[in-house]
Amino acid sequence: MPTAALFFDYPARFYLGKYYSKVGVENDAFMRSVADATRRLGSLGTVVELGGGPSLCAMFAMTAATESGPERVVWLDAGAPNLREVQSWLSGQPDAFDYSAILDWLEAELGASAQNVIERLRGARWDLRMIDLWAGLPADLDGVGDVVGSYFVAECATDCEAEFIELTKRVRQTSRDGAQVVLAYIRASSPYRLHDDTLYPALAVDECNLPSLLDLAGVSLANRAIRRGPIDEPPPRPGYSGMVFVQGQLTKCA
Repeated sequence: MPTAALFFDYPARFYLGKYYSKVGVENDAFMRSVADATRRLGSLGTVVELGGGPSLCAMFAMTAATESGPERVVWLDAGAPNLREVQSWLSGQPDAFDYSAILDWLEAELGASAQNVIERLRGARWDLRMIDLWAGLPADLDGVGDVVGSYFVAECATDCEAEFIELTKRVRQTSRDGAQVVLAYIRASSPYRLHDDTLYPALAVDECNLPSLLDLAGVSLANRAIRRGPIDEPPPRPGYSGMVFVQGQLTKCA
């Protein structure tokens, strides 16, 4: 677990400004993927986000796509700056990150009132936990999720397949049988930098090797759908070739 400490003091506000201050083709495809995966659920119930980081983008898309927002959100992340950004927005702090671009897109493209999305999301019961996913999860999170999501996490946290698989096991652990699983990955990523000289590791995953990696992690999905997503031009950073979206219902085998 050599890379965990890199994410304890993640540059959360820089990351939000770089990737979520506008909606290009990547964010468009990502939010449509999340909305499509959850639209038919009606009620979200308990949503678990693994390695949620500072971004609420997927939660906005889920809430906009369903008849009612989540009852409970379990947000797990190792970085204190990430959790502070989430809490700042939830509590309506004046210096919270401005998600206007995301909310305006949801209203224009999905017909979801921005104010309604905000009220439903802030009205949920939030359980924000600082947890190092490398170290495992407490027993009270076993099978808690009706919807479990993880976006651009495991493949951007390690360059080791065994470590990727270990992180991905958290999806199975937190999902109830039949839970809706919604995943997104950076496709064919190389190691990357954000705002300083820190070099973050990456594992090159794509639509070809992800099925076997998910199987090795015990993430067995009924009606599994895997598709390739687009890339912004020019891309926000070099060294990747778009995204990969995965969805399906988790089946827990004996």
